[in-house]
Amino acid sequence: NNYYSTTNGGKTAWDVNKYLNIWVVDFGNNGLLGFATQPGGAFPANSDGLVIGYQFFGRVGNVAPPINKGRTATHEIGHYFNLDHLWGPNVGGCNEDDGIADTPLQDQETQGCPAFPVFDNCTSIGDGIMFCNFLDYVNDACMSMFTQGQKLKMLAALNGPRSGLLNNNACSWPAATSNIDLANSISIFPNPTNNLLTISTTENAPISFSLYSVTGQMLKKFQVKKSTIVDVSDFPAGVYYLTFFDAKNNSATKKIIIAK
Repeated sequence: NNYYSTTNGGKTAWDVNKYLNIWVVDFGNNGLLGFATQPGGAFPANSDGLVIGYQFFGRVGNVAPPINKGRTATHEIGHYFNLDHLWGPNVGGCNEDDGIADTPLQDQETQGCPAFPVFDNCTSIGDGIMFCNFLDYVNDACMSMFTQGQKLKMLAALNGPRSGLLNNNACSWPAATSNIDLANSISIFPNPTNNLLTISTTENAPISFSLYSVTGQMLKKFQVKKSTIVDVSDFPAGVYYLTFFDAKNNSATKKIIIAK
């Protein structure tokens, strides 16, 4: 807890509801690179954020191969936005998963920098496991991607339990403003709904829409010019996310609730 207190030698957090706090610290030589809190998982509340060993943070200074490209922060920020490891939130095994539809089932962590493809007990065919994903444990040079499903789950966190990050002056730059303008141009009702959604837009050009489940599975894709009615009666009750893009590639996501 000393990390989170200026009076105890650390640094007191900025408002954890509006900022992602990153503490860069000295863990000693215990093998720990970093850790993060998932939404709602911080105890005490002022510890919400990331803690990273100084020799594993960034690309310059005390960093050294194979952990020298800043991927520890990328990995931990994934956790901060509600992602689990590819093998699941606990010890792994084929009965546990990360809940993301487009990441292959994986038994356990991957180390080093293996050659493609890599197979394990859970995924023994096709392209194998996705060891190059930011939520595995390979060397920094071998980490290269999040999947679309992971992206949607992080957007769900940003627009849900992490939405306070959108409500400070740091989000007033032009690209963010364009995304906000796009979001404000879209009207979706009724929400919650049990069968039909009416979607309308004030944009002149068609807007592309994709409807996702909370696990990142794309369920429906369509375009809207001015207004349309979408039938969602076949989907179970629950929370869904509607992501939309305009012709300039601005994007936004809104939460949809289907109630039966």
